[in-house]
Amino acid sequence: MRSRLIGLLLLVALLVVPVVAATAAFASADGDTLVVATEAGGEAPGPEPAGPEDDGNEFRPQDYERPWTWWMGPLLLVGFGPVLLGGAAFYYFKVHRPAQRSETTPT
Repeated sequence: MRSRLIGLLLLVALLVVPVVAATAAFASADGDTLVVATEAGGEAPGPEPAGPEDDGNEFRPQDYERPWTWWMGPLLLVGFGPVLLGGAAFYYFKVHRPAQRSETTPT
């Protein structure tokens, strides 16, 4: 019985903090806030929102720099190409070709 009571008290204590925080946030909400809802596909009253490409939009994103990793693909291809070709040649000359020769030579 005691452990159930402790669990219940712990649950209530954990729930009190979010409820109090939500109540405080709701109570401090500004009464001048106006929320406008429109029908689906309807136009909202007021000025048109500024897009990211509009010159008058002071919050538009700045021009992006080219990522420093853009050249990694060609660099890795050029760097690993000879390594892969060398590994394939090593396998061919040291493993595959001698195995073919041993199959064709009479014993």
